[in-house]
Amino acid sequence: MINCMTMKGLRLDKAVGLPRVENDRRSARVARIPSLTMYLSGGLAYLKSNGGIVNRADPDNDTSPVPGASVFPTIAAMPGTSIPSIRCPAAGTISDHTFAPGFTAEAWTFVSAHYMDARAEPQQIVAPRPAVPSGTPDLLAPNIGWNPSGTFKIWKGRLETEVVTHGDASQYSDQIVVVMATFSLAMGYSLWRNGVRVANAAAFGAMGQTSVGLFGTFGGYIGDQLLFSADLSAPGNEASLAAVNDKLLFKYGLA
Repeated sequence: MINCMTMKGLRLDKAVGLPRVENDRRSARVARIPSLTMYLSGGLAYLKSNGGIVNRADPDNDTSPVPGASVFPTIAAMPGTSIPSIRCPAAGTISDHTFAPGFTAEAWTFVSAHYMDARAEPQQIVAPRPAVPSGTPDLLAPNIGWNPSGTFKIWKGRLETEVVTHGDASQYSDQIVVVMATFSLAMGYSLWRNGVRVANAAAFGAMGQTSVGLFGTFGGYIGDQLLFSADLSAPGNEASLAAVNDKLLFKYGLA
């Protein structure tokens, strides 16, 4: 839960350069969604001294670089805006971040508002960690990203088997976009672009692995990144889905 307190009449005459956090009605509506487990944002207020990112939804479960990490995120403005973002090197060599709670086995929603650099290699923004072994091609695990052509994908577990795909670089690279990947046993897999569902496929079963790494081969700028322990596309979650889209599409000028 993101807790904010507003103090009327408070004046800070010499507050130049203080880290800023968001406190607005759209953020509050998202914060009240019960299934929200992770909310990452750009900005110095959220960057930890160890290179991790503060989890605004649950400060007891921030992201952490993997042991021995050598390439850490920095803070930079999203291209064409003044909005702070988590900058991942263009070479896609940023060290994985772990998120202890991980995904949930039977339902989840992953959301990312970002600007992805065009690259001639796959870019995974969520990857199974540890990697799914080659001898287990049917092991299901969250694996979300783009192929070298910029096609948005969810893979079955390993990169060899795609589950659902959409589009190309003209829709996902070198531009600000809000993407969403949803999953549940009842609704299957879905991909969303700027608030619109663009592809879906039936589920194979529950996730066999739920531990993941964040950022690992993604190159670009990540503004807000959220994870929910529910499928926001499922019946009964309409208000939650609308709140997330309203918040991010408005913030990034895509409404």
